[in-house]
Amino acid sequence: DRLRLREGSTRNPDAHDLLLKAQVDNVRTLGPEAVERAIGLVDAALALDPAYGDAMAAKAELLRLKAGSYAPSAAQSQATYRLAEATAKRAIQLAPQSRLGYSALANVLDQQLRRRAALATFEKMLRIPGNEGETLPSYAVFLSEIGREEEALRAADRAVAVDPLNPIARGHRANVLANARRYPETIREVGEIVKMKPDSRWPRALRGFSYMMMG
Repeated sequence: DRLRLREGSTRNPDAHDLLLKAQVDNVRTLGPEAVERAIGLVDAALALDPAYGDAMAAKAELLRLKAGSYAPSAAQSQATYRLAEATAKRAIQLAPQSRLGYSALANVLDQQLRRRAALATFEKMLRIPGNEGETLPSYAVFLSEIGREEEALRAADRAVAVDPLNPIARGHRANVLANARRYPETIREVGEIVKMKPDSRWPRALRGFSYMMMG
């Protein structure tokens, strides 16, 4: 599409604004109502531009969060995971040269412990340039959880280098450091996050955990 600025984006400013509003808050820490509000905003963006690949990928990530944390039953969780996977695959169809759909799909697969499939999807993602600040953080945490600690830290470092003022990238780096039992470095990274988001609770929880593990 010649009108598109890059694959996955939109030329509709209202759709773009709706996606930005959905991404303003860290819905992971704000509860199920915040997740539903964000899904509603993303759906509104997609109603304005059904080919908006970035919005479709964002919806897949939100559905993953809903399935894993807020589904009222095991059956509903599995149904929402299926929807999240289908939504991520649709994002890839809309924007096959954007990393965001692949990252969303890998995260959905990983959260269901389908880790070989998740790794293969992340590897496909890495062959596509761009969106490093948005996609490398979750890849870094994934690597740290499967025991590839040095690769994980390199990916986390790259994400922070690309977007040093992004607390999400720094938060994932802190998790990578904690998974590697590098607790003094975790505490220093948490300090940087708290400067950016002084009202956020989870960095303090990670810092407390790190102090406890240090004894």
